[in-house]
Amino acid sequence: MSTEPLVNGQIVDSVTGISTLVTGQAASHAFAMLDAAMVEAVAMAMYNAVNRQQGAGQIGSAAVTAACAKMLSVPFPVPPPPPPPTGPQAIEPLKAPSSPSDPTAALAKAIADAEAALSELQARKAALQTVLGTVTADVTQFVQSPLVTPYTVTTSSSQTPAGSPSGTNSPPGSSPPGSSPPGSSPPGSSPPGSSPPGSSPPDGSPPVGSHRGGSPHSEG
Repeated sequence: MSTEPLVNGQIVDSVTGISTLVTGQAASHAFAMLDAAMVEAVAMAMYNAVNRQQGAGQIGSAAVTAACAKMLSVPFPVPPPPPPPTGPQAIEPLKAPSSPSDPTAALAKAIADAEAALSELQARKAALQTVLGTVTADVTQFVQSPLVTPYTVTTSSSQTPAGSPSGTNSPPGSSPPGSSPPGSSPPGSSPPGSSPPGSSPPDGSPPVGSHRGGSPHSEG
């Protein structure tokens, strides 16, 4: 029986070498394809980003243009045109100088005005003198009037009687300030029944301090 192989050994070696080469290069080929796909995807993403940015810029420019067009379309108030120029204004002639006034009449008018002012001042002086006399009389009367007689204010639960001034609480039977109580004589007057100094008593006796016939120490 023959032991020789059916295929030549060189052919088997070449096929085995090719298979080994393909198996060794498979990984590198796969990574190369992956890298190529990744590069293409990244490039497409960058392209889309650039296009999107350009589109956003165009949209912004269009919005600004539309807003400016709308603002410019609003009518602005236009001032009315100035009136047409008129002709030259007429110049009036100068007035003729007035005739000089009479100095006698001007002097008489000044004297009349001065007399009127003087009479008014005299009338005001008389009015002021009248007011001054009234004030002087009031002050003199106030100075010569007697002092107010003090009285005791009593607290009472009763109300102020009608006719009395508000704010005063005078006890029943008391007199107003400055008046004398009933039955009393005013200051400087003699009491009832007494004679003034130097007058004779009613019974005909000599006045007090006087003696008949001269000195009180001598008789006869």
